[in-house]
Amino acid sequence: MTKGVGQGRGFVHMVFFWLKQGTPEDRIQYLIEDCKTRLGSIASVKDLKVGRPAGTARDVVDNSYDVSLVVLFENREGHDYYQMARQHIEFIERNEEIWERVQVYDMIPE
Repeated sequence: MTKGVGQGRGFVHMVFFWLKQGTPEDRIQYLIEDCKTRLGSIASVKDLKVGRPAGTARDVVDNSYDVSLVVLFENREGHDYYQMARQHIEFIERNEEIWERVQVYDMIPE
């Protein structure tokens, strides 16, 4: 039996945040902690990593974002649940005021 797309193969959700110029450091730390506590508490999240650019000095590396979030799910259904979860909606409402740009990349591991 062939599994459908995203069923049991995992799902990786990568989010990159560019913050408004002048966002205070304590507000950036609040965003990072909110990722860990609020988003990390969603039942379908298998693992979550959040942090700042590593500053890797190579031409192919984009260090222009301010904060990055990587969330791992068991499958696409877990991701879809996460998107509609109360904690995710609250996270957006609590933090969107400081976002200049948000870029998302979703991937199904092979």
